[in-house]
Amino acid sequence: MANSTGVSTGDISYGLTKTMALLLANILAPSITIVGVVANGVSIAGFTRLGLRDSVTVSYFLLTISDFAFTISNLIIIVSMMFVQTGGQWYVDPLSLTTVIYPVYRIFYDLSNTITCYIAIARCCCVALPLKFRSTFTRSRTFGIIGVMYIGFFVEFAPLFANQGLHEVFLPALNVSRVIVWFSKDRDQIVKIIFDSINGTSFLIITFLISVICLIIIFNGLRLSSKFRMSLKTQPPPNEIDRVTDGKKNEQVKSSMSVLEIKVVQGVALVVLISVSCNFPMICIAYSRLAVPELELGRAYNNLYFFIQNISGFIISVKNSFNWVVYYNCNTRYRATLRSLFVKIGGFKLFSHEALV
Repeated sequence: MANSTGVSTGDISYGLTKTMALLLANILAPSITIVGVVANGVSIAGFTRLGLRDSVTVSYFLLTISDFAFTISNLIIIVSMMFVQTGGQWYVDPLSLTTVIYPVYRIFYDLSNTITCYIAIARCCCVALPLKFRSTFTRSRTFGIIGVMYIGFFVEFAPLFANQGLHEVFLPALNVSRVIVWFSKDRDQIVKIIFDSINGTSFLIITFLISVICLIIIFNGLRLSSKFRMSLKTQPPPNEIDRVTDGKKNEQVKSSMSVLEIKVVQGVALVVLISVSCNFPMICIAYSRLAVPELELGRAYNNLYFFIQNISGFIISVKNSFNWVVYYNCNTRYRATLRSLFVKIGGFKLFSHEALV
């Protein structure tokens, strides 16, 4: 039910929505996204310089490419919406440009989530059953699996790209030409299938739950490995050890993670934890819309929907812009490579030799 201002009595005020949009969409989100574009671009160069020698590095490299593409498309959308707010007349209609770019934004959002889910599965298997899976997730297999993911998402969205686009039209009333969006008659149905039925709900919750389960197993594995290593340090040297007991202990040592492996797993756990935490608002929005159909633009809870979408979009921007911080803190080779890259770009010594150790 709407009040005299045209806002549903259960909805939030338009003033609060506008203030939040100004703060997030016009100030914070653009700043974060620009940082993300630059940081992901530098990370791609860093991983290339480092060398793609193992499956973990390959996974992070391909995830960074996806994050880079996401932040670029996100920045285009943010800037386009700023032009929309000016109310000016532009040769390329900014709202039309946003409509056409959004599927690209969504492809790389879903792709980053899927790659993160794969990384979680790979590390989970190596933590839970290290002797069985240690040689399963090889560099070439990782390239192949994630490569199929890239192709799969573009194939999924191909019908949408084929049923919308930009074209130039002449507007007699203004005596000017404009580039605006065009839709086919099937476009709306395709959007409902991809965004509402598949990627927006089912696929999102599946990757989310798998990532959460893997994260629990990874944290448990880290706890057990730490506990076992502490027991080795505190256990007094025995005078005589039974052969069977000695065999079991050797097996435990083989199964336990080295210090380097623990560091790798901790890095993976942080990347997955950030992804799960930042995707949770998207999960809530997707299923709230199913439970409350009025939570939609142009309906009873228009302002509330716009409000939470702005918050969720900002959180997603942060997620895809700052994975490099985890890489930097959990990988000494990546950290040294990135520092040396900055030295090369700057043309002068920014870090001492001791700082690279």
